Amino acid sequence: MYARLQHLQGRLNPKFYGTAFVTHSTGERHKAFLLELVDGKHPDECKKEEMEAWGLKEKLNAAVGLFSEKCVVHRDLYWRNVLITKNGIKIIDFGEATIESEKEAYLVNRGDVIELLNRLY
Repeated sequence: MYARLQHLQGRLNPKFYGTAFVTHSTGERHKAFLLELVDGKHPDECKKEEMEAWGLKEKLNAAVGLFSEKCVVHRDLYWRNVLITKNGIKIIDFGEATIESEKEAYLVNRGDVIELLNRLY
């Protein structure tokens, strides 16, 4: 998924550096993604007026439009997976993302944005 969105890394989704295996305190080994640290806040930490003045609605629509062009459906787009940064927004957690046709990706992503915005506003 990160390879498909490589041209957006660092702009709309965090930079992906690769994978590593980490050992849990129980001794279990797990595969982990190494991503950039994103300094931002979630939309629910903002006032409605801030989100409107900042153009969150437009930025979300533009972001998922770019994901849709690459046929990526996020599948878990909610306020905790959106970060507002000083340079824009970053969408995180592509663990449930799928590849679909561009039309299907657009329809699903657009519906997810509408649902997210309805919950925030």
